Amino acid sequence: MIYSLFSTCTLHDINPYNWLKDVLERMHTYTTKNLHELLPQNWKPVIGKSDDSEMLTDRIADIERG
Repeated sequence: MIYSLFSTCTLHDINPYNWLKDVLERMHTYTTKNLHELLPQNWKPVIGKSDDSEMLTDRIADIERG
């Protein structure tokens, strides 16, 4: 299952480590109703976290590429 999630991250140009780290930090704040938002294909990084600068740079580059 983890391999599948990491593969989905790769398909969506998301760093699997950054995704997993963020999901593990945030999942306790989610209910079962909105847990799907943390899946790689739906995931959005939290803006403003200082240790996520590399991840944000990657996401901005993805947006600029279209």
